[in-house]
Amino acid sequence: MPKTLSLFLAYLLALTAFPANVSGSEQQAGVDVRILMDVSASMLRTDPSNLRQPAQRLLAELLPAEARAGIWNFGDGSDVVIPVSAVNASWRTRARNSAAHIHSMDQWTDIREALETVSADWHGPAADPQRHIVLFTDGEVDVADDPRRNAEERRRILEETLPALKSLGVVIHTIGLSDEIDHALLKALADSTGGGYLVTEEPEELQRLFLHMFDRVADRETVPLDDNRFTLDDSISEATILAFRGDDTRVRLHPPGGEPFDARRPPRGVTWRQESLYELITIDSPQPGQWRLEAEFDPDNRVMIVTDLRLHMQTLPSQVLVGERVELEAWLTTGDDRLTSEDFLRVLDVAGTAIRNGGEAGSTSLSRSQSEFRATLPGMESAGTWTVRLTADGGSFQRQRQQTLTVIDSPLIATLDALPGETEAQRRLTLTTPLEQEAAEQLRISAELTMADGRTQRLDLPSGTGRWHVDLDFLDPAEDYRLALRAEGALPGGRAFDVSAGEFSLPAYRDGVNASAQDNASSPGPNLLVVSVFLVLFNLVLIAIVAIGYLLMIGRKSSSPGFDDQSATGSTTQAENSP
Repeated sequence: MPKTLSLFLAYLLALTAFPANVSGSEQQAGVDVRILMDVSASMLRTDPSNLRQPAQRLLAELLPAEARAGIWNFGDGSDVVIPVSAVNASWRTRARNSAAHIHSMDQWTDIREALETVSADWHGPAADPQRHIVLFTDGEVDVADDPRRNAEERRRILEETLPALKSLGVVIHTIGLSDEIDHALLKALADSTGGGYLVTEEPEELQRLFLHMFDRVADRETVPLDDNRFTLDDSISEATILAFRGDDTRVRLHPPGGEPFDARRPPRGVTWRQESLYELITIDSPQPGQWRLEAEFDPDNRVMIVTDLRLHMQTLPSQVLVGERVELEAWLTTGDDRLTSEDFLRVLDVAGTAIRNGGEAGSTSLSRSQSEFRATLPGMESAGTWTVRLTADGGSFQRQRQQTLTVIDSPLIATLDALPGETEAQRRLTLTTPLEQEAAEQLRISAELTMADGRTQRLDLPSGTGRWHVDLDFLDPAEDYRLALRAEGALPGGRAFDVSAGEFSLPAYRDGVNASAQDNASSPGPNLLVVSVFLVLFNLVLIAIVAIGYLLMIGRKSSSPGFDDQSATGSTTQAENSP
Protein backbone atom coordinates (compact mmCIF):
# COMPACT_ATOMS: atom_id res chain seq x y z
CA MET A 1 0.00 0.00 0.00
CA PRO A 2 1.59 3.35 -0.99
CA LYS A 3 1.98 5.29 2.24
CA THR A 4 0.94 8.65 0.79
CA LEU A 5 -2.72 7.83 0.25
CA SER A 6 -3.02 5.72 3.37
CA LEU A 7 -1.73 8.53 5.59
CA PHE A 8 -3.93 11.15 3.96
CA LEU A 9 -6.96 8.91 4.42
CA ALA A 10 -5.97 8.18 7.99
CA TYR A 11 -6.01 11.91 8.62
CA LEU A 12 -9.48 12.23 7.09
CA LEU A 13 -10.97 9.45 9.17
CA ALA A 14 -9.38 10.77 12.32
CA LEU A 15 -11.27 14.01 11.81
CA THR A 16 -14.62 12.20 11.66
CA ALA A 17 -14.54 10.56 15.08
CA PHE A 18 -15.20 13.31 17.60
CA PRO A 19 -15.62 17.07 17.82
CA ALA A 20 -13.15 19.28 19.62
CA ASN A 21 -13.86 22.08 22.10
CA VAL A 22 -17.35 20.99 23.10
CA SER A 23 -18.62 22.71 26.22
CA GLY A 24 -20.61 20.72 28.76
CA SER A 25 -20.75 16.99 29.14
CA GLU A 26 -22.66 16.10 25.98
CA GLN A 27 -21.39 16.34 22.46
CA GLN A 28 -23.55 18.60 20.34
CA ALA A 29 -25.55 17.03 17.59
CA GLY A 30 -24.18 18.70 14.46
CA VAL A 31 -21.01 20.12 13.03
CA ASP A 32 -20.36 22.72 10.34
CA VAL A 33 -17.12 21.88 8.51
CA ARG A 34 -15.36 24.09 5.94
CA ILE A 35 -12.55 22.32 4.05
CA LEU A 36 -9.77 24.23 2.26
CA MET A 37 -7.63 22.39 -0.31
CA ASP A 38 -4.40 24.04 -1.51
CA VAL A 39 -4.20 24.06 -5.35
CA SER A 40 -1.02 26.12 -5.75
CA ALA A 41 1.54 25.07 -8.37
CA SER A 42 3.95 23.72 -5.73
CA MET A 43 1.53 20.81 -5.29
CA LEU A 44 2.86 19.41 -8.55
CA ARG A 45 6.02 18.64 -6.61
CA THR A 46 4.67 17.83 -3.13
CA ASP A 47 1.60 15.85 -4.28
CA PRO A 48 2.65 14.61 -7.73
CA SER A 49 0.04 11.81 -7.80
CA ASN A 50 -2.74 14.23 -6.75
CA LEU A 51 -3.69 12.10 -3.78
CA ARG A 52 -5.97 14.90 -2.63
CA GLN A 53 -8.53 13.39 -5.01
CA PRO A 54 -9.08 10.00 -3.32
CA ALA A 55 -8.87 11.77 0.03
CA GLN A 56 -11.81 14.01 -0.91
CA ARG A 57 -13.78 11.01 -2.15
CA LEU A 58 -13.32 9.30 1.19
CA LEU A 59 -14.21 12.50 3.01
CA ALA A 60 -17.53 12.47 1.14
CA GLU A 61 -18.34 9.10 2.69
CA LEU A 62 -17.08 9.76 6.21
CA LEU A 63 -18.86 12.94 7.20
CA PRO A 64 -21.98 12.08 9.22
CA ALA A 65 -25.43 12.80 7.85
CA GLU A 66 -26.21 15.38 10.55
CA ALA A 67 -23.23 17.53 9.51
CA ARG A 68 -23.17 20.56 7.25
CA ALA A 69 -20.07 20.89 5.08
CA GLY A 70 -18.51 22.80 2.19
CA ILE A 71 -15.32 22.42 0.16
CA TRP A 72 -13.11 25.14 -1.35
CA ASN A 73 -9.96 25.07 -3.48
CA PHE A 74 -7.63 27.96 -2.68
CA GLY A 75 -4.48 29.47 -4.12
CA ASP A 76 -4.69 32.83 -5.91
CA GLY A 77 -8.18 33.10 -4.44
CA SER A 78 -10.85 30.78 -3.04
CA ASP A 79 -13.18 28.87 -5.37
CA VAL A 80 -16.18 27.12 -3.87
CA VAL A 81 -16.34 23.49 -4.98
CA ILE A 82 -19.27 22.32 -2.85
CA PRO A 83 -21.42 25.03 -1.21
CA VAL A 84 -22.15 24.54 2.49
CA SER A 85 -25.21 22.30 2.83
CA ALA A 86 -26.44 19.24 4.67
CA VAL A 87 -24.41 16.10 4.10
CA ASN A 88 -26.79 13.76 2.27
CA ALA A 89 -26.67 11.44 -0.75
CA SER A 90 -26.63 14.36 -3.18
CA TRP A 91 -23.83 16.14 -1.29
CA ARG A 92 -21.73 12.97 -1.22
CA THR A 93 -22.16 12.42 -4.96
CA ARG A 94 -21.10 15.99 -5.77
CA ALA A 95 -18.10 15.77 -3.44
CA ARG A 96 -16.96 12.51 -5.03
CA ASN A 97 -17.35 13.80 -8.57
CA SER A 98 -15.75 17.19 -7.94
CA ALA A 99 -12.55 15.56 -6.63
CA ALA A 100 -11.52 15.09 -10.27
CA HIS A 101 -11.18 18.89 -10.58
CA ILE A 102 -8.52 19.28 -7.87
CA HIS A 103 -5.50 20.79 -9.64
CA SER A 104 -2.09 22.37 -8.99
CA MET A 105 -2.18 25.48 -11.21
CA ASP A 106 -2.48 28.60 -9.01
CA GLN A 107 0.53 30.84 -8.56
CA TRP A 108 -0.02 32.10 -5.00
CA THR A 109 -1.06 30.73 -1.57
CA ASP A 110 -3.44 33.30 -0.06
CA ILE A 111 -4.24 31.76 3.32
CA ARG A 112 -5.83 34.87 4.86
CA GLU A 113 -8.29 35.32 2.01
CA ALA A 114 -9.18 31.62 2.19
CA LEU A 115 -9.90 31.69 5.93
CA GLU A 116 -12.00 34.82 5.67
CA THR A 117 -13.93 33.57 2.63
CA VAL A 118 -15.05 30.26 4.12
CA SER A 119 -16.12 31.90 7.40
CA ALA A 120 -17.92 34.91 5.89
CA ASP A 121 -21.42 33.65 6.74
CA TRP A 122 -20.65 32.89 10.39
CA HIS A 123 -21.92 35.60 12.72
CA GLY A 124 -21.87 35.79 16.50
CA PRO A 125 -20.53 33.18 18.92
CA ALA A 126 -20.87 29.53 17.96
CA ALA A 127 -23.72 27.66 19.58
CA ASP A 128 -24.97 24.68 17.63
CA PRO A 129 -23.59 23.35 15.36
CA GLN A 130 -19.89 23.50 16.08
CA ARG A 131 -17.71 25.36 13.59
CA HIS A 132 -14.60 23.80 12.09
CA ILE A 133 -12.15 24.82 9.37
CA VAL A 134 -9.75 22.21 7.96
CA LEU A 135 -6.83 23.92 6.20
CA PHE A 136 -4.56 21.77 4.05
CA THR A 137 -1.48 23.43 2.51
CA ASP A 138 2.08 22.67 1.45
CA GLY A 139 3.50 26.16 1.86
CA GLU A 140 3.36 29.51 3.61
CA VAL A 141 1.70 32.88 3.09
CA ASP A 142 2.64 33.83 -0.46
CA VAL A 143 0.65 36.58 -2.18
CA ALA A 144 3.37 38.55 -4.00
CA ASP A 145 7.03 38.58 -4.96
CA ASP A 146 7.60 41.24 -2.29
CA PRO A 147 8.64 39.58 1.04
CA ARG A 148 7.40 42.64 2.95
CA ARG A 149 3.89 42.21 1.63
CA ASN A 150 3.90 38.52 2.52
CA ALA A 151 5.09 39.36 6.03
CA GLU A 152 2.29 41.93 6.37
CA GLU A 153 -0.32 39.34 5.27
CA ARG A 154 1.03 36.89 7.81
CA ARG A 155 0.82 39.53 10.54
CA ARG A 156 -2.79 40.27 9.61
CA ILE A 157 -3.68 36.58 9.91
CA LEU A 158 -2.31 36.39 13.46
CA GLU A 159 -3.46 39.79 14.68
CA GLU A 160 -6.77 40.24 12.84
CA THR A 161 -8.13 37.07 11.20
CA LEU A 162 -7.30 34.65 14.01
CA PRO A 163 -8.85 36.72 16.84
CA ALA A 164 -11.98 37.25 14.71
CA LEU A 165 -12.34 33.50 14.11
CA LYS A 166 -11.78 32.76 17.80
CA SER A 167 -14.56 35.16 18.71
CA LEU A 168 -16.87 33.15 16.44
CA GLY A 169 -15.97 29.92 18.22
CA VAL A 170 -14.21 28.45 15.17
CA VAL A 171 -11.87 25.49 15.63
CA ILE A 172 -9.08 25.46 13.03
CA HIS A 173 -7.31 22.22 12.09
CA THR A 174 -4.13 22.58 10.02
CA ILE A 175 -2.44 19.95 7.90
CA GLY A 176 0.99 20.75 6.50
CA LEU A 177 2.85 18.97 3.71
CA SER A 178 6.52 19.60 2.73
CA ASP A 179 9.50 21.15 4.47
CA GLU A 180 8.55 24.63 3.23
CA ILE A 181 5.47 25.26 5.37
CA ASP A 182 5.22 27.99 7.96
CA HIS A 183 5.17 25.71 11.02
CA ALA A 184 4.76 28.57 13.49
CA LEU A 185 1.73 29.98 11.66
CA LEU A 186 -0.08 26.66 11.22
CA LYS A 187 0.59 25.67 14.82
CA ALA A 188 -0.64 29.03 16.10
CA LEU A 189 -3.89 28.71 14.13
CA ALA A 190 -4.53 25.24 15.58
CA ASP A 191 -3.30 25.79 19.14
CA SER A 192 -5.15 29.08 19.60
CA THR A 193 -8.50 27.53 18.67
CA GLY A 194 -8.11 24.05 20.18
CA GLY A 195 -7.70 22.36 16.81
CA GLY A 196 -5.29 19.74 15.55
CA TYR A 197 -1.94 20.42 13.91
CA LEU A 198 -0.25 17.68 11.92
CA VAL A 199 2.60 17.97 9.45
CA THR A 200 4.86 15.78 7.36
CA GLU A 201 7.68 16.40 4.93
CA GLU A 202 7.03 13.11 3.15
CA PRO A 203 4.11 12.84 0.70
CA GLU A 204 3.99 9.12 1.52
CA GLU A 205 2.75 9.97 5.02
CA LEU A 206 0.06 12.43 4.03
CA GLN A 207 -3.01 10.23 3.65
CA ARG A 208 -3.05 8.54 7.04
CA LEU A 209 -2.29 11.85 8.76
CA PHE A 210 -5.29 13.44 7.09
CA LEU A 211 -7.45 10.50 8.09
CA HIS A 212 -6.46 10.77 11.75
CA MET A 213 -7.07 14.48 11.83
CA PHE A 214 -10.75 13.97 11.03
CA ASP A 215 -11.19 12.26 14.42
CA ARG A 216 -11.28 15.81 15.79
CA VAL A 217 -14.15 17.11 13.68
CA ALA A 218 -17.18 14.89 13.26
CA ASP A 219 -18.80 12.02 15.05
CA ARG A 220 -19.40 8.56 13.55
CA GLU A 221 -20.91 5.66 15.43
CA THR A 222 -18.86 2.46 15.13
CA VAL A 223 -18.93 -1.15 16.30
CA PRO A 224 -15.80 -2.97 17.51
CA LEU A 225 -13.70 -4.73 14.87
CA ASP A 226 -11.81 -7.51 16.67
CA ASP A 227 -9.70 -9.98 14.72
CA ASN A 228 -11.49 -8.64 11.60
CA ARG A 229 -14.86 -9.75 13.02
CA PHE A 230 -17.77 -7.48 13.96
CA THR A 231 -21.35 -7.88 15.15
CA LEU A 232 -24.33 -6.01 13.69
CA ASP A 233 -27.71 -5.91 15.48
CA ASP A 234 -31.20 -5.35 14.14
CA SER A 235 -31.23 -1.65 15.17
CA ILE A 236 -28.58 -0.84 12.54
CA SER A 237 -30.03 0.54 9.32
CA GLU A 238 -26.72 0.97 7.51
CA ALA A 239 -23.11 -0.20 7.92
CA THR A 240 -20.04 1.17 6.14
CA ILE A 241 -16.82 -0.84 6.26
CA LEU A 242 -13.51 0.89 5.52
CA ALA A 243 -10.77 -1.60 4.67
CA PHE A 244 -7.22 -0.67 3.70
CA ARG A 245 -5.44 -3.18 1.54
CA GLY A 246 -1.97 -4.04 0.36
CA ASP A 247 -0.88 -4.28 -3.26
CA ASP A 248 -2.03 -7.90 -3.67
CA THR A 249 -4.64 -8.14 -0.94
CA ARG A 250 -8.13 -9.32 -1.84
CA VAL A 251 -10.95 -7.88 0.27
CA ARG A 252 -14.07 -9.97 0.88
CA LEU A 253 -16.99 -9.92 3.31
CA HIS A 254 -18.44 -12.99 4.99
CA PRO A 255 -22.05 -12.39 6.15
CA PRO A 256 -23.60 -14.46 8.97
CA GLY A 257 -24.30 -17.92 7.62
CA GLY A 258 -24.03 -16.83 3.99
CA GLU A 259 -21.65 -16.95 1.05
CA PRO A 260 -18.75 -14.47 0.99
CA PHE A 261 -18.79 -11.71 -1.62
CA ASP A 262 -16.42 -9.06 -2.98
CA ALA A 263 -16.38 -6.04 -5.30
CA ARG A 264 -16.98 -8.16 -8.41
CA ARG A 265 -20.43 -9.43 -7.41
CA PRO A 266 -21.83 -7.48 -4.46
CA PRO A 267 -25.38 -8.52 -3.50
CA ARG A 268 -28.42 -6.25 -3.70
CA GLY A 269 -28.27 -3.40 -1.19
CA VAL A 270 -24.44 -3.28 -1.15
CA THR A 271 -22.38 -0.44 -2.67
CA TRP A 272 -18.70 -1.32 -3.07
CA ARG A 273 -16.21 1.45 -3.96
CA GLN A 274 -12.58 0.67 -4.73
CA GLU A 275 -9.66 3.09 -4.57
CA SER A 276 -5.95 2.45 -5.03
CA LEU A 277 -5.39 1.85 -1.31
CA TYR A 278 -8.74 1.18 0.31
CA GLU A 279 -12.19 -0.25 -0.26
CA LEU A 280 -15.40 1.23 1.12
CA ILE A 281 -18.42 -1.05 1.42
CA THR A 282 -21.85 0.32 2.38
CA ILE A 283 -24.62 -2.14 3.30
CA ASP A 284 -28.27 -1.08 3.58
CA SER A 285 -30.31 -2.97 6.21
CA PRO A 286 -27.46 -5.38 7.02
CA GLN A 287 -28.24 -8.86 8.25
CA PRO A 288 -27.91 -9.12 12.07
CA GLY A 289 -25.19 -11.38 13.42
CA GLN A 290 -21.43 -11.77 13.27
CA TRP A 291 -19.66 -10.69 10.08
CA ARG A 292 -16.06 -11.31 9.05
CA LEU A 293 -13.85 -8.99 7.02
CA GLU A 294 -11.34 -10.84 4.89
CA ALA A 295 -8.59 -8.26 4.50
CA GLU A 296 -5.12 -7.32 5.66
CA PHE A 297 -5.13 -6.19 9.29
CA ASP A 298 -4.86 -2.43 9.65
CA PRO A 299 -5.52 -0.40 12.81
CA ASP A 300 -7.46 2.15 10.75
CA ASN A 301 -9.95 -0.38 9.39
CA ARG A 302 -13.35 0.27 10.94
CA VAL A 303 -17.08 -0.36 10.74
CA MET A 304 -19.27 2.76 10.86
CA ILE A 305 -23.01 2.45 11.40
CA VAL A 306 -26.26 4.36 11.23
CA THR A 307 -28.52 3.45 14.15
CA ASP A 308 -31.03 4.85 16.61
CA LEU A 309 -29.20 3.11 19.48
CA ARG A 310 -26.13 5.25 20.08
CA LEU A 311 -23.23 5.38 22.53
CA HIS A 312 -22.09 8.83 23.66
CA MET A 313 -18.75 9.75 25.22
CA GLN A 314 -17.87 12.89 27.11
CA THR A 315 -15.32 14.95 25.15
CA LEU A 316 -11.83 14.46 26.56
CA PRO A 317 -9.23 17.22 26.94
CA SER A 318 -6.93 17.67 23.96
CA GLN A 319 -3.81 17.67 26.18
CA VAL A 320 -2.98 15.85 29.44
CA LEU A 321 0.21 15.52 31.46
CA VAL A 322 2.08 12.23 31.79
CA GLY A 323 0.46 10.30 34.63
CA GLU A 324 -2.62 12.53 34.78
CA ARG A 325 -5.81 10.54 35.35
CA VAL A 326 -8.52 10.98 32.74
CA GLU A 327 -12.20 10.99 33.72
CA LEU A 328 -14.50 8.97 31.46
CA GLU A 329 -18.26 9.40 31.16
CA ALA A 330 -20.66 7.59 28.82
CA TRP A 331 -24.39 7.15 28.17
CA LEU A 332 -26.69 5.74 25.50
CA THR A 333 -29.61 7.19 23.60
CA THR A 334 -32.42 5.81 21.48
CA GLY A 335 -33.39 8.46 18.97
CA ASP A 336 -33.18 11.76 20.83
CA ASP A 337 -33.89 10.28 24.27
CA ARG A 338 -31.41 9.11 26.87
CA LEU A 339 -31.78 5.40 27.57
CA THR A 340 -32.91 4.85 31.19
CA SER A 341 -34.41 1.34 31.15
CA GLU A 342 -33.06 -0.49 34.19
CA ASP A 343 -33.53 -3.91 32.55
CA PHE A 344 -31.49 -2.77 29.56
CA LEU A 345 -28.73 -0.96 31.45
CA ARG A 346 -28.26 -3.76 34.00
CA VAL A 347 -26.76 -6.12 31.40
CA LEU A 348 -24.58 -3.46 29.75
CA ASP A 349 -20.79 -3.69 30.14
CA VAL A 350 -18.86 -0.48 29.35
CA ALA A 351 -15.05 -0.39 29.29
CA GLY A 352 -12.45 2.27 28.51
CA THR A 353 -9.02 1.54 27.03
CA ALA A 354 -5.96 3.70 26.41
CA ILE A 355 -4.01 2.70 23.31
CA ARG A 356 -0.66 3.83 21.92
CA ASN A 357 1.21 2.53 18.87
CA GLY A 358 -1.42 -0.12 18.28
CA GLY A 359 -0.97 -1.71 21.73
CA GLU A 360 -3.25 -1.57 24.76
CA ALA A 361 -1.61 0.33 27.60
CA GLY A 362 -4.36 0.46 30.23
CA SER A 363 -8.05 -0.25 30.63
CA THR A 364 -10.84 0.06 33.16
CA SER A 365 -14.51 -0.83 33.56
CA LEU A 366 -17.02 1.98 33.96
CA SER A 367 -19.43 1.78 36.87
CA ARG A 368 -23.06 2.85 36.45
CA SER A 369 -24.89 5.58 38.31
CA GLN A 370 -28.50 5.61 37.09
CA SER A 371 -28.19 6.15 33.31
CA GLU A 372 -24.52 7.22 33.23
CA PHE A 373 -21.32 5.20 33.27
CA ARG A 374 -18.19 6.67 34.86
CA ALA A 375 -14.58 5.70 35.57
CA THR A 376 -11.12 7.16 35.94
CA LEU A 377 -8.69 5.90 33.31
CA PRO A 378 -5.22 5.08 34.69
CA GLY A 379 -2.62 7.72 33.88
CA MET A 380 -0.78 7.40 30.57
CA GLU A 381 2.90 7.10 31.44
CA SER A 382 4.64 8.19 28.23
CA ALA A 383 4.40 11.28 26.05
CA GLY A 384 2.87 11.15 22.58
CA THR A 385 -0.46 10.71 20.83
CA TRP A 386 -2.88 8.31 22.52
CA THR A 387 -6.28 6.90 21.58
CA VAL A 388 -8.93 6.44 24.27
CA ARG A 389 -11.49 3.87 23.15
CA LEU A 390 -14.86 3.30 24.82
CA THR A 391 -16.73 0.04 24.15
CA ALA A 392 -20.27 -0.87 25.24
CA ASP A 393 -21.30 -4.53 25.08
CA GLY A 394 -24.94 -5.44 25.65
CA GLY A 395 -24.67 -9.05 24.56
CA SER A 396 -26.92 -8.70 21.53
CA PHE A 397 -25.26 -5.46 20.40
CA GLN A 398 -21.97 -3.57 20.63
CA ARG A 399 -21.05 0.08 20.22
CA GLN A 400 -17.73 1.90 20.22
CA ARG A 401 -16.38 5.46 20.42
CA GLN A 402 -12.82 6.73 20.40
CA GLN A 403 -10.97 10.00 20.84
CA THR A 404 -7.34 11.00 20.45
CA LEU A 405 -5.39 13.20 22.84
CA THR A 406 -1.82 14.38 23.32
CA VAL A 407 0.15 13.37 26.42
CA ILE A 408 3.00 15.75 27.31
CA ASP A 409 5.94 15.13 29.65
CA SER A 410 5.87 18.56 31.24
CA PRO A 411 4.21 21.94 30.67
CA LEU A 412 7.72 23.40 30.50
CA ILE A 413 10.78 22.33 28.50
CA ALA A 414 14.07 23.81 29.74
CA THR A 415 17.56 23.68 28.21
CA LEU A 416 20.81 25.21 29.47
CA ASP A 417 23.54 26.31 27.05
CA ALA A 418 26.54 28.60 26.93
CA LEU A 419 25.58 32.21 26.30
CA PRO A 420 26.24 32.95 22.62
CA GLY A 421 29.62 34.61 22.12
CA GLU A 422 30.68 34.01 25.72
CA THR A 423 32.71 31.42 27.63
CA GLU A 424 31.15 28.35 29.21
CA ALA A 425 30.96 30.32 32.44
CA GLN A 426 28.14 32.45 30.99
CA ARG A 427 24.94 30.41 30.57
CA ARG A 428 21.56 30.96 28.96
CA LEU A 429 18.37 29.24 30.12
CA THR A 430 15.87 28.62 27.29
CA LEU A 431 12.28 27.73 28.16
CA THR A 432 9.55 26.51 25.80
CA THR A 433 6.15 24.93 26.33
CA PRO A 434 4.15 22.36 24.35
CA LEU A 435 0.90 23.80 25.70
CA GLU A 436 -1.71 25.27 23.37
CA GLN A 437 -1.37 29.02 22.99
CA GLU A 438 -4.03 30.17 25.46
CA ALA A 439 -2.63 27.86 28.15
CA ALA A 440 0.91 29.04 27.31
CA GLU A 441 -0.13 32.66 27.83
CA GLN A 442 -1.33 31.82 31.37
CA LEU A 443 1.80 29.84 32.30
CA ARG A 444 3.62 31.16 35.37
CA ILE A 445 7.24 30.11 35.86
CA SER A 446 9.32 30.44 39.00
CA ALA A 447 12.99 29.58 39.53
CA GLU A 448 15.04 29.16 42.68
CA LEU A 449 18.84 29.32 42.83
CA THR A 450 20.60 27.43 45.60
CA MET A 451 24.21 28.41 46.40
CA ALA A 452 26.92 26.05 47.62
CA ASP A 453 26.42 27.29 51.22
CA GLY A 454 22.68 26.52 51.09
CA ARG A 455 21.44 30.08 50.62
CA THR A 456 18.59 30.45 48.10
CA GLN A 457 17.53 33.21 45.75
CA ARG A 458 14.25 33.45 43.83
CA LEU A 459 14.49 34.55 40.19
CA ASP A 460 11.79 36.52 38.45
CA LEU A 461 11.33 35.09 34.97
CA PRO A 462 9.78 37.17 32.18
CA SER A 463 6.29 36.38 30.94
CA GLY A 464 5.83 35.34 27.35
CA THR A 465 3.71 33.35 24.92
CA GLY A 466 5.62 30.11 24.63
CA ARG A 467 9.38 30.85 24.52
CA TRP A 468 11.66 32.58 26.99
CA HIS A 469 15.40 33.30 27.27
CA VAL A 470 17.03 33.97 30.65
CA ASP A 471 20.69 34.98 30.60
CA LEU A 472 22.55 33.86 33.75
CA ASP A 473 25.58 36.07 33.18
CA PHE A 474 25.15 37.59 36.65
CA LEU A 475 26.29 34.37 38.38
CA ASP A 476 29.77 34.11 39.90
CA PRO A 477 31.66 31.65 37.66
CA ALA A 478 33.74 30.49 40.63
CA GLU A 479 30.64 29.31 42.58
CA ASP A 480 28.51 26.16 42.41
CA TYR A 481 24.73 26.58 41.95
CA ARG A 482 21.61 24.47 41.61
CA LEU A 483 18.62 25.80 39.66
CA ALA A 484 15.10 24.45 40.28
CA LEU A 485 12.14 25.37 38.03
CA ARG A 486 8.43 25.24 38.76
CA ALA A 487 5.46 25.71 36.40
CA GLU A 488 1.95 26.75 37.38
CA GLY A 489 -1.06 27.25 35.15
CA ALA A 490 -4.02 25.43 33.61
CA LEU A 491 -4.33 22.83 30.89
CA PRO A 492 -7.08 23.10 28.25
CA GLY A 493 -10.42 22.70 29.98
CA GLY A 494 -9.30 24.63 33.06
CA ARG A 495 -7.46 21.78 34.84
CA ALA A 496 -4.96 23.53 37.14
CA PHE A 497 -1.41 22.28 37.66
CA ASP A 498 1.53 23.25 39.84
CA VAL A 499 4.47 20.97 39.08
CA SER A 500 8.25 20.76 39.23
CA ALA A 501 9.66 21.50 35.79
CA GLY A 502 13.22 20.28 36.23
CA GLU A 503 16.48 20.95 38.07
CA PHE A 504 19.92 21.91 36.77
CA SER A 505 23.35 21.68 38.33
CA LEU A 506 25.59 24.68 37.55
CA PRO A 507 29.15 23.71 38.54
CA ALA A 508 31.81 26.37 38.99
CA TYR A 509 33.98 27.33 36.03
CA ARG A 510 37.29 27.43 37.86
CA ASP A 511 40.26 29.62 36.85
CA GLY A 512 42.68 26.80 37.63
CA VAL A 513 41.23 24.74 34.82
CA ASN A 514 41.58 27.66 32.45
CA ALA A 515 45.16 28.34 33.51
CA SER A 516 46.11 24.70 33.04
CA ALA A 517 44.62 24.76 29.59
CA GLN A 518 46.56 27.94 28.79
CA ASP A 519 49.78 26.40 30.10
CA ASN A 520 49.32 23.41 27.85
CA ALA A 521 48.68 25.72 24.93
CA SER A 522 51.96 27.67 25.58
CA SER A 523 54.13 24.53 25.33
CA PRO A 524 52.30 22.52 22.76
CA GLY A 525 53.16 18.94 21.84
CA PRO A 526 53.45 17.76 18.25
CA ASN A 527 50.70 18.96 15.96
CA LEU A 528 49.13 15.75 14.64
CA LEU A 529 47.69 17.47 11.55
CA VAL A 530 51.12 18.85 10.54
CA VAL A 531 52.76 15.49 11.15
CA SER A 532 50.12 13.70 9.08
CA VAL A 533 50.52 16.11 6.18
CA PHE A 534 54.31 15.77 6.31
CA LEU A 535 54.12 11.97 6.17
CA VAL A 536 51.72 12.04 3.22
CA LEU A 537 53.97 14.42 1.27
CA PHE A 538 57.05 12.34 2.12
CA ASN A 539 55.41 9.17 0.82
CA LEU A 540 54.27 10.92 -2.39
CA VAL A 541 57.83 12.14 -3.06
CA LEU A 542 59.21 8.66 -2.39
CA ILE A 543 56.71 7.08 -4.80
CA ALA A 544 57.57 9.68 -7.45
CA ILE A 545 61.30 8.93 -7.15
CA VAL A 546 60.70 5.19 -7.50
CA ALA A 547 58.43 5.72 -10.52
CA ILE A 548 60.93 8.00 -12.28
CA GLY A 549 63.72 5.51 -11.70
CA TYR A 550 61.61 2.71 -13.13
CA LEU A 551 60.73 4.75 -16.24
CA LEU A 552 64.42 5.63 -16.83
CA MET A 553 65.37 1.96 -16.62
CA ILE A 554 62.67 0.99 -19.17
CA GLY A 555 63.89 3.74 -21.48
CA ARG A 556 67.45 2.41 -21.43
CA LYS A 557 66.29 -1.10 -22.29
CA SER A 558 64.15 0.16 -25.20
CA SER A 559 67.14 1.90 -26.84
CA SER A 560 69.53 -1.18 -26.79
CA PRO A 561 70.52 -3.00 -30.16
CA GLY A 562 68.10 -5.69 -31.51
CA PHE A 563 65.03 -4.11 -29.83
CA ASP A 564 64.40 -0.96 -31.95
CA ASP A 565 61.48 -0.88 -34.38
CA GLN A 566 63.61 -1.28 -37.52
CA SER A 567 65.49 -4.39 -36.26
CA ALA A 568 62.28 -6.02 -35.16
CA THR A 569 60.65 -5.49 -38.56
CA GLY A 570 63.63 -6.85 -40.45
CA SER A 571 63.76 -9.95 -38.29
CA THR A 572 60.10 -10.65 -38.95
CA THR A 573 60.56 -10.24 -42.70
CA GLN A 574 63.45 -12.68 -42.76
CA ALA A 575 61.49 -15.28 -40.96
CA GLU A 576 58.59 -14.98 -43.38
CA ASN A 577 60.94 -15.32 -46.46
CA SER A 578 62.96 -18.25 -45.24
CA PRO A 579 62.13 -21.62 -46.68
